[in-house]
Amino acid sequence: MKYIKEIIIIALMICFGKYSSFAQSFINNENNYQVVIATAGLNMRQAPSLNAPVIKLLGYGEEVRILNEDSPEKKLSIKLKGKATLNGHWQKVSHRGIDAYVFSSFLAKVDYDDFPTDLIHEDFALLFETCSTKENFQFRRDFTYTGIYKTVSGKYRSKQLNPTYYKQENEGQSHVCLATDELEENILFIVGSRKLAISTYLGKINTSNEHKLFDERKNINKDIYYNDENGTLIYCYDNMEFKLNHKDYRPTKIFWKGDLDNDGIEDLIIQHGQMSGKMVLYLSAVAEKGELLKQVAAYSFEEKDLVM
Repeated sequence: MKYIKEIIIIALMICFGKYSSFAQSFINNENNYQVVIATAGLNMRQAPSLNAPVIKLLGYGEEVRILNEDSPEKKLSIKLKGKATLNGHWQKVSHRGIDAYVFSSFLAKVDYDDFPTDLIHEDFALLFETCSTKENFQFRRDFTYTGIYKTVSGKYRSKQLNPTYYKQENEGQSHVCLATDELEENILFIVGSRKLAISTYLGKINTSNEHKLFDERKNINKDIYYNDENGTLIYCYDNMEFKLNHKDYRPTKIFWKGDLDNDGIEDLIIQHGQMSGKMVLYLSAVAEKGELLKQVAAYSFEEKDLVM
């Protein structure tokens, strides 16, 4: 019996040693892996050319292994259907035993375990057509994405669109950007929804400091009150109160106020945090009994990210 125990212990030590070696090897090589961030997928081509045959289509979120570094002779610029122009290069990658070339701007080094970004509510996402150092991979294939626009007359309208992500290198730092197929107008924000129809003809967007909450203790307007002492923002409607608070950040700006879910009650986007934080979407149509609004989606930002 004693000898059997010793054999088991030795076997476990050998297995553990092999496992440790494998784990270390994986950790050392994980920087060679990147994720496809093009929502419509990414073509693997036989050669570094748009005219080369397509070997296979990689899906959004699939992981590839990088085989070579950036080569100056493989630089490439691509114009998307909307306003964005992508500057990248041909990148040789490997996927399930197949080696081929892809456009580098649709690949990003992300934490694969956290991809895509977790949603606050499984049916909603909040996006902005901008570049960010934060990860906001909220795209889901079964969502409908609706852009909110301000017209020349000062009113607001909504339109369904197709968003995609791409990578942009700037002064040695990598940003993940969101682009759409919108050609003409600038989008104020985008709401993704699985079931609920999103549209608006009434509302108010705020990109100035008009509704900035810092160093104030007063009614922001007739139905929103901010207490600077405890950082509490309260929305009042039909004899009901709702606290617009975030567990990590104080509210700093009312970004949007208007009906997005067509139930006759105003919905809100509140900026929580100043230099960095969350843009949070509150909807009324999905609020639980006894509640006025429900926090359904959030967009992480740093101050320099919010170019709106």
